[in-house]
Amino acid sequence: MPVWTIYNIAENKFIKNGCLFITEEKYQKLKAYSVDEGDVLISRAGTVGKMCVVNSIDYPSIISTNLIRLSLNPSKIEALYFTSLMTYFKCKIGRLKTGEDGAYTFMNTGILNDLRIPLPPFELQRSFTKIVEQVEKIKKPQQQSALEINNLFDALVQKTFSGELVL
Repeated sequence: MPVWTIYNIAENKFIKNGCLFITEEKYQKLKAYSVDEGDVLISRAGTVGKMCVVNSIDYPSIISTNLIRLSLNPSKIEALYFTSLMTYFKCKIGRLKTGEDGAYTFMNTGILNDLRIPLPPFELQRSFTKIVEQVEKIKKPQQQSALEINNLFDALVQKTFSGELVL
């Protein structure tokens, strides 16, 4: 069974690769830490406060001890709106403090409970989420093209320095 760690969180991106694994028996003991689609994962060690929305998981999984799992009421607040707000405004939300690197200096569930989150009308949050999802769809082919260009360049450099490519 997958165990999500800090390495599965990028800024507003959930990364399915690189998780740890436990047995089904161990999962049953730790089921209280299970993750559902749409939960927000927040790092509480390392780069504190890095967060993302869990998406596209279709199997049971749990979080590691260095993460906080936050389940929001989906009829009141869009998870992507929340993570974007927290990522963009950082220390302007509640009493959260950030260090020189922009990471939060401390994070726990008590601090999260005390936050006062500005809530625009739900339809506006939903519109924001749809726009972000559209932008992400546009970015995917661009990222693939960049990867292919980098691979082509690396192959060209390798052939040049090995003497295979002569002008």
